[in-house]
Amino acid sequence: NKGAALTDSWKGIYSADSKATLVLLIDIKKDSKKTLPVLLDQLAPLHKKGLLTHFDGTSTIQRPITIVASGETDHDAILDIKNRHVFFDAPLEKLKKDHDPKAEGSYYASASYKKTFLGLSLPMAGSHVFEEDNVRKIQKQVENAHSLGLKVRYWDMPGLPEGKDVWDLLWDKKVDVFNTDDLKAAEKYLRG
Repeated sequence: NKGAALTDSWKGIYSADSKATLVLLIDIKKDSKKTLPVLLDQLAPLHKKGLLTHFDGTSTIQRPITIVASGETDHDAILDIKNRHVFFDAPLEKLKKDHDPKAEGSYYASASYKKTFLGLSLPMAGSHVFEEDNVRKIQKQVENAHSLGLKVRYWDMPGLPEGKDVWDLLWDKKVDVFNTDDLKAAEKYLRG
């Protein structure tokens, strides 16, 4: 049956973890009210086949593909989707621990690393001493997001190898997603 939904025995694309979802982060740049309906229309065939993670009104049902709308996405428009299969990218810096309306319908809580820690200088790799206020800020952001069931994502990250100390700190503080354009450097970092 071509339109049959997946059962709970679905498998994702990752051989190391067949239940891991592929997250597609879609950055809506402007006019979410016009863009979101087009996105939903384009996603309809995947949704119909049961391939998209969705919220059924009570809980989130994990599937091989998870769609997260970022950028200028209208939060209320995401919440209005019945059997929601697009999730929101909540503003990390504005989240409050344990309860926050922006967390509803969200998958990630994200922030620009550079904007969050403007003025945090990055001298040569291995020689950086982090200000305690910045370390506490990272820890608080991670704790707040995780208490709401959200994954923490920083974008606008410093490059590697010069930003290795920053990456090490964020890894140690349990940040879930590091956005980077340099995939080869990220792979080298992750492989140690």
